[in-house]
Amino acid sequence: MSWTRMRSAPGLLALLALELVAAACDPGFGASAVNRSETPLVIRDGIDKWLLPAHSSGSIFTTLGVPEEADSIAYEILNAADCHLLATQHVDFVKTLDATIVVSEDAEVALGSPDPSIASSLATTDACPGPDDGWLLFIVNRTAKTLYLRTRGPSETIVAAVDPSSSAMAVGGSDETTTIELLDAQCRVLDSHVRTGWGYFTGTIAGSKLTIGPSKPPPESALSYAYTDACHG
Repeated sequence: MSWTRMRSAPGLLALLALELVAAACDPGFGASAVNRSETPLVIRDGIDKWLLPAHSSGSIFTTLGVPEEADSIAYEILNAADCHLLATQHVDFVKTLDATIVVSEDAEVALGSPDPSIASSLATTDACPGPDDGWLLFIVNRTAKTLYLRTRGPSETIVAAVDPSSSAMAVGGSDETTTIELLDAQCRVLDSHVRTGWGYFTGTIAGSKLTIGPSKPPPESALSYAYTDACHG
């Protein structure tokens, strides 16, 4: 047994040495942001979004890895108040290992030098959803009837059955603008609304009327989906 331990120790030391050499040869890469303007901002990368308050800074991410294997990222810089797109900053980690997105006092966006004072990470947020988020409509049915919701968009038509007196059903999609129709059990249209935008919405059914408005994200545990082949005509 002592021979086995003595033989295995050099192997472990050699493996550890190789790992240390690999780590030393791997500079890693990451991105951070500095906001010198008076405008609170949101930085968006697909479904990932971070808050960047006025006169603040923070790390977006850091990671070990080979920069040559990393995809370039097009970060969208948006006004946090109205989600208006101010600029898109492309980051190529092969060229810039430590990318720092700098928003100047007049809200101009560019890549700047790394800021060693940045120590904390930016907070994530659900604000300013975009096309990668799609949209989700959370349904509350205040009637005692089984009804249908038909969503028509450029790329798809979806129908969902809505149970009586329910509040745990959702429909969603990937079209920015859709027409949402409330149907009775015979597939007759009772009400219709055009919904535009990304993110979360609430739909309330009362009588034969459907009202739709923006919503905060509902708990995933509260959602169910009841898509059906009925009423597609």
